[in-house]
Amino acid sequence: MTRKWRRMVDDADEWTEANKRNAMMLCASQIKDLLNPNGEPPKGGILIHCAGGMHRTGMIYGIIRRYVNDDPIDEIVADYKRHVDWKAEGAVGGYEELNVRFIKEFDLSLLDAQEIVFEEGMTQDEPISAAGGTRDEWRYA
Repeated sequence: MTRKWRRMVDDADEWTEANKRNAMMLCASQIKDLLNPNGEPPKGGILIHCAGGMHRTGMIYGIIRRYVNDDPIDEIVADYKRHVDWKAEGAVGGYEELNVRFIKEFDLSLLDAQEIVFEEGMTQDEPISAAGGTRDEWRYA
């Protein structure tokens, strides 16, 4: 699932309102699972580990910081840049502007929702099946 929402936000040509909203809903589902493993508050801290790169982890962490800590967006963006090895305008490392936009524009109210309802009656599995594969394949990919 994480790769699906990441793909929805990594191409400016695909940065449509519908794609952005669906990506936010998929990401919100992932974050809710992180913040409430097995539907319950964690029994301690939460370890967030980067498995396949830097972008999804940095984006999720930035969104969690906005939601849980209400951290200033400038601090979140500065940490994201450090995370992706951004040094200066000419040496941006893995920095991607759309990732920062996603962190800034993420609808935090999705994390408070009891149930995430996809637009046009789409279920949580439909964006995944439309891309091929199953929920578990996306979740653990």
